[in-house]
Amino acid sequence: MSEQNDFLRLFLRHNRRLFAYILTMIPNHVDAEDVLQETASVLWDKFSDYEPGTMFYAWARQIARYKVSEYYRQKKSLVSMGPEVLERIEAIGDPILGSLDERMTALRGCLSKLDPQDAKLVHTRFFLNTTLKDLAANTDQSVHTLYKRMVHIYTVLQVCIKKTLVAWE
Repeated sequence: MSEQNDFLRLFLRHNRRLFAYILTMIPNHVDAEDVLQETASVLWDKFSDYEPGTMFYAWARQIARYKVSEYYRQKKSLVSMGPEVLERIEAIGDPILGSLDERMTALRGCLSKLDPQDAKLVHTRFFLNTTLKDLAANTDQSVHTLYKRMVHIYTVLQVCIKKTLVAWE
């Protein structure tokens, strides 16, 4: 088999899992898709460095992690997430089992369980694509306060999703 076929076979096998991993750290679906595309490009460029027979997903996930960090560094309208926050989210999100469809169904259920204020914050931030800076100006809260609240909400949602998926098994 050619190198191109090997890459496509491995990437397609792990594509959804890799996207789910990225989505745990970048909850905006469109941005997560962009990071997945950038990750795929790097994976293809560096595929000659991949050792056949080793865990492709682990290798791809590390590259995705760098791309997520790069995403947060480049987004000037977002508060930058430091490596410790990404590691915390990653530690919670990575072990979650289940397909992306199951995860999305679980996420919808978990969103409906949020406190109404938190649900409104998530809706405004991600469904209306409002930046934390704009949210802060509209709510008379600091960007730092909103950032901390969003990290808390991410954690609550990740725990809820994990519990929901485990209960479904």
